[in-house]
Amino acid sequence: MSPFPTFLLRSYMVAIPQDFEDAAFVDGASRWQVLWRIFIPLSWPGFLTVILLTALGAYHEFLFAITMIQKAELMPVATSLYYFSNRWIRSWGPTNSGAIIMSIPVIIIFLLLQRHFIEGLTQGGLK
Repeated sequence: MSPFPTFLLRSYMVAIPQDFEDAAFVDGASRWQVLWRIFIPLSWPGFLTVILLTALGAYHEFLFAITMIQKAELMPVATSLYYFSNRWIRSWGPTNSGAIIMSIPVIIIFLLLQRHFIEGLTQGGLK
């Protein structure tokens, strides 16, 4: 999951016009001031998009958790749906309710950050 958010944030930050940096240097700003007062505030939609994509990837990690993690209390939420089934029978009631409960935090976070998420995705792809 790491390469896509990295390239998305890079393309978002490259799309910020050079004129902002030049104007800040003309006004007497240092490199750190340009970073903290120009680039970071302009990049918030890109940062929020990367945070959301990375958090969703970690929240729904299944293959790594089933293969590598042995303790049940360390496994992510996605593995709990796997344990509702055994070799011959699947309990559809708990599986469906678990899937709904598992998706509620993702839906809430997306609805709260929807404007920033869509802005980050569209601006990161523009040149």
